[in-house]
Amino acid sequence: ANTEQIHDSRFDPPTYIKYGYVPFDMDEYSASLTLSYAYGDWATGNVMYAAGLIDEVQEYYSRSQWFEHIFDNNTKFFCPRNSTGDILCPATEIEHLIPFDYRYTEGDAWHYRFFVPHNTSRLVDLFGGAKYFTEELDTFFVRSRDWPTITIPNPYYWAGNEHNLFSVWQFHYA
Repeated sequence: ANTEQIHDSRFDPPTYIKYGYVPFDMDEYSASLTLSYAYGDWATGNVMYAAGLIDEVQEYYSRSQWFEHIFDNNTKFFCPRNSTGDILCPATEIEHLIPFDYRYTEGDAWHYRFFVPHNTSRLVDLFGGAKYFTEELDTFFVRSRDWPTITIPNPYYWAGNEHNLFSVWQFHYA
């Protein structure tokens, strides 16, 4: 399970492991890929644990925390990093709202802001605690409700977008 497969579905696994994230200058969807891989590593760790492969479990559980490598403490958004380590967050509030932003897969910065379904407690900590986290989560939902049109994808909570589905449950957790 730990050896690279000929038809590996992930972006260049050795590069991902080297940096601890998918570098933006190597794949433009790096932020969403890094978040998805972290969740996938957590799930893989659970399968390995259930299969009794205890020696390999910790590697996957450790990698499942790599979502932190692309979290920007200033903006509280997940943003791509390039191979030099520079973080490339959307520069303006408007840029955070571009559905299908080139930095993310099928979404924008708001859509991926809460996508850590396997470690919500750590995500709450990264936001500085439950109070600020729930305020921002509430903003995500209220602005979605108040969005003036349905002619384009909603840049806030969008129930048709898979990485948003868990967000509603995070209120209860926080």
